[in-house]
Amino acid sequence: MSDKQVIIIGAGPSGICAGVQLQRLLGHKNVHFYERSSDMGGVWFNNTYPGCAVDIPAHFYSYSFALKPDWPKLFPVQRDLNDYFHNVAEEYDLLRRMTFNVECYGMDWDQRRSLWTVRFRRTNDHSITFEREAPIVICAIGKLDLPNIPDIKGRDTFEGVQFHSARWDHSVNLKGKNVVVLGNGASGTQFVPKISEYVGRLTQIVRSAHYIQERLNPHYSALFQWIMKYIPGACRVHRWSWYWAMEKQFGAFWMTERGERKRVDVAQETWDYIDKAAPEKYKDILRPDYLVGCRRRVHSNKYLECLHRENVDLIHDDVIEITKDSVITKAGRTIPADAIIYATGFRTQDWLWPMEIRGIDGQEMHELWEKRGQVQAYYGTAHDQFPNWFTLYGPNTGSGHNSVIYQTECQVNFLCRMLRPVLQGNAKSVVPKYEAQKKLNDRIQESLPKLTFSAGCTSWFIDKFGRNTYVWPNYTFMFWFETVKIKWSEVLVDYPKRSGYFGKETGVLPNVFTLGSIVLLSLLVTGTVSSHSFDRVAESAGEMVRQLSSRIQA
Repeated sequence: MSDKQVIIIGAGPSGICAGVQLQRLLGHKNVHFYERSSDMGGVWFNNTYPGCAVDIPAHFYSYSFALKPDWPKLFPVQRDLNDYFHNVAEEYDLLRRMTFNVECYGMDWDQRRSLWTVRFRRTNDHSITFEREAPIVICAIGKLDLPNIPDIKGRDTFEGVQFHSARWDHSVNLKGKNVVVLGNGASGTQFVPKISEYVGRLTQIVRSAHYIQERLNPHYSALFQWIMKYIPGACRVHRWSWYWAMEKQFGAFWMTERGERKRVDVAQETWDYIDKAAPEKYKDILRPDYLVGCRRRVHSNKYLECLHRENVDLIHDDVIEITKDSVITKAGRTIPADAIIYATGFRTQDWLWPMEIRGIDGQEMHELWEKRGQVQAYYGTAHDQFPNWFTLYGPNTGSGHNSVIYQTECQVNFLCRMLRPVLQGNAKSVVPKYEAQKKLNDRIQESLPKLTFSAGCTSWFIDKFGRNTYVWPNYTFMFWFETVKIKWSEVLVDYPKRSGYFGKETGVLPNVFTLGSIVLLSLLVTGTVSSHSFDRVAESAGEMVRQLSSRIQA
């Protein structure tokens, strides 16, 4: 095994996954992380707002190689998640390989030397710059890292405090204050119930509604945790029961009659919850007017219930101006404000900001995307014209229904397989062919109109070209299936001397669930069973395991 260094940009969940799997699958430990924040953890370090928690069950929002049997809750809070990723990094001795408070702002590929020259600077003031060289770069900067703060007239004149929920200012005492919250997505529905308990008045201004799912968050019993820890296979079975439970939700996204029936069920769940828990005066504001799946669903833990409080107002409007002590809306309202909190999401379409990435012949990645009219990559992981360069959570790798950790593991395992000939020293570089990348992305874009992800609502899935650059347009196990084996005919491998080595498979023997997925996929492809049958099998299997788990947890 060679000692070529791998630079990993970002020390969040995807970067940690890459660092660990390079060790586990390839025995490669020569990695170094560069992180723009002051500590590792990514989204679970930066987001510390009250009530911050994940919306995916803990046992599947974790690595398959680092199961945690003693999760305290079904949906863990920010602190538990940050501790989990820290513990994994410590177990694999990654912390000493990390440099914090620096951001990457560019890199250039030297074809002659097969090296990337990567440029960094101090995050806060850009006062220090330096360069590092490495043959391999993995960008793991995530998608929920750059807060989106709307450019509203007069914002700089506001004399109170204002901050984004992803950069919560814990030095600010909101008790008794007039607080204006902009937005009602995943973060807003989590912190509004918490802070409404002690602020003077909270006015939440929203422009659209979401499909809201009631999310109870029970604690796991000591008995359940004991079974997860000591009964062989119990933790993994429970993990996979949640996978199937979430995976079958994808059926609601197909623009078919069966998909429509499933969407009706999902929508009815939202209507029922609103009718049960929301104040009558807000029900029309809370009901979405677009198809299920056009945006990711929002989970509520007492959000609708908190709207009954006398100090809480929910307004369907838009802020057009901010003064020194108020916000002015499009409808003409003037709302006093001591504090403004932006729950307005992230700059998800600012791909790889602020990096300038120049590959073969000095081609810059963003300029190439502009020329092609499409943000694209090879399975969202590699890119033609950019050898030995990889990204995680890249174009069209996201899921509207399942765990990003699962998708990340698929990507990391995929890039490890691609890198094997390079890290063994037999090859200088590896890069996908443009024809293969274009064919794949054309197929992805042709598939998306058949799904509700591109149904026309305003969504952070859509880029400036009008294309959905976020979602993988199929079940997540299909992403695994397409990336579990490298199609070497679609990849260019640069050998110093042509040795005939064409890459070897990397990984472990598939477990029973993997083999089951292959069999099931074969049956689907050959038509032996229908997708309808798959849904029924998945529902039955998932329900049986979850019923067993529920009895144990009780």
